[in-house]
Amino acid sequence: MEVPITPVTDPDVERSAFMEVPLLPGTYRFRFERDFTDYAGTFLCAVGIFGVLGLANSDRLALRLGR
Repeated sequence: MEVPITPVTDPDVERSAFMEVPLLPGTYRFRFERDFTDYAGTFLCAVGIFGVLGLANSDRLALRLGR
């Protein structure tokens, strides 16, 4: 059975977000399913971290390579 999920904000809290579902009898299980964008984000994060480390150490790398 599909349960509708509605986004709700708190007017007293800036940039807040909560999810609201109708409370009916039964057990609710919320499950996160990864898709392509989650895996791509992980890969791009790793590329970014290695890129920053490479730029931060570019002088040391240039010296080791004899430039």
